[in-house]
Amino acid sequence: MIVKENNNSTEFNVLEYMRSISTVLESNQEYATVADWTECWLMQYCMDIKDSTKLEYKKIAEQHINRVLGKVKLTELTHEDVQLFINSLNMGIGIKNKLSPKSIKNPSCRFRVCADHARRV
Repeated sequence: MIVKENNNSTEFNVLEYMRSISTVLESNQEYATVADWTECWLMQYCMDIKDSTKLEYKKIAEQHINRVLGKVKLTELTHEDVQLFINSLNMGIGIKNKLSPKSIKNPSCRFRVCADHARRV
């Protein structure tokens, strides 16, 4: 219950309310994919960044992270999968041109931050 009656006053349980509207994939995490989590991460953990930055993160997620790892279940993702993802960016597999080391850093850093949040949930 979100609202509690307590000594003739009504107490609003903010945390319970926020959990009820949260996009975090707690109950279905064993079925959640990397694509599910990147979408959740963008909505839940990137709320206080500039719109242009969030748009860039979304572009990175769609063009790179989800293209390679999007269908992998979080529970089945391995360190080797992540390294293969980074290697695919370096080799240019599935993209027009291989990415420079600096361009590889952006998707791999965003993925690391996103994955760290997934591990904590």
